[in-house]
Amino acid sequence: VHANDTRDALHRLELMIALSGAELPVHVARQYIASAIQIFVHIARLSNGERKVMRISELTGVTDGEFDIEDIFVFRMAGVDNNGKVLGSYYATGYEPHCLRRLATKGLELNSRLFNARELKTRDEYKPEL
Repeated sequence: VHANDTRDALHRLELMIALSGAELPVHVARQYIASAIQIFVHIARLSNGERKVMRISELTGVTDGEFDIEDIFVFRMAGVDNNGKVLGSYYATGYEPHCLRRLATKGLELNSRLFNARELKTRDEYKPEL
């Protein structure tokens, strides 16, 4: 779904349901969306034309008619260098996704330390040991 952020993507999905002719109350449409999609990956085109993952979020449900979204990983932009390259870092927010148990039952086990709040290193930042 083409959208500006995760919440905008959810509202666009609601709009698609409404335009489909399905006569569902909004709260029912939101429950359907929340039960169908758990993880969102938001990719944005930056000012220099580069595309970058900006955040990975989990949709945990609907409370009082509103979507509950928890960011798992986020990119924080720090600026732009003289060549127009966007500078910044990825961060784990400290939120451990609810979907980990379901992934483990499917054979994909992730170490929970992966989600500890911290700045993440990119591949370019790792230096081989000599």
